[in-house]
Amino acid sequence: MEWYLAQYARGIPILAVRYADLNAARERVLSAVFEHCGLPPAAVAETMGVFARDAQAGTLIARDNPAEGNQLRLSEAQLREITTILQRHPVVKDSNFIAPGTFRV
Repeated sequence: MEWYLAQYARGIPILAVRYADLNAARERVLSAVFEHCGLPPAAVAETMGVFARDAQAGTLIARDNPAEGNQLRLSEAQLREITTILQRHPVVKDSNFIAPGTFRV
């Protein structure tokens, strides 16, 4: 994240996308990524096929029902530890941080 913020501050053209946005609006987000990278817009439809299969299939984080996601959850203690660590960062501060330059759905 620090590298990204430094590059963004230097004016390097960079595009961040949120995983939640990618899941909620896949084609729209992929279209923005393709446009940012100078890739042909027509290739977005073909690329959408990668979402047809769970990339985590066969692992502990595989989704039983792809529409719901996996059922593994962090414990309250783990969440508190993550929050404590993030609060020490000079910029990020919390898990809801949205990096500058993030594509907005």
